[in-house]
Amino acid sequence: MKIILGLFLACMLILISCTNKLPDRNTSSQTPSSEFGEILSLKFGESLLVGNENLEISFLDIQDSRCPQDVNCMTEGKAKVQLQVKGKDLNETVQIVAKGLCYKTDGSCGTEATVNSYKVQMINVDPYPLQRIGAKEKNILKFVVRK
Repeated sequence: MKIILGLFLACMLILISCTNKLPDRNTSSQTPSSEFGEILSLKFGESLLVGNENLEISFLDIQDSRCPQDVNCMTEGKAKVQLQVKGKDLNETVQIVAKGLCYKTDGSCGTEATVNSYKVQMINVDPYPLQRIGAKEKNILKFVVRK
């Protein structure tokens, strides 16, 4: 009986020492943040803080008519992305556009929108479409914000 009790206590000690501390349920999830001038990635429906000025960029919508990689098209199409830009005394919706059949990552494939003193430049939208229509939720926007 003492052996069973000893094994039980040893197992309990092992279990207690192996448990991870659970996150505090009262803490809210924070919006990820990045710096001005770096290439940022943002998933459809998510938001991101840029710089130390509480500038928040939200990926609201996308209309993607880019020519799929596995199809021959008459035009290259484009991906129109709608963003919400919020900050101190600022709340605007802007649109930036990526050209279809353009795979460069230097910013030459996209347009730029100016909101107050901020410039939001499209780099690209991943994944590039295939013949099947994809879900918006899978899109990841790559862009740069400059002051």
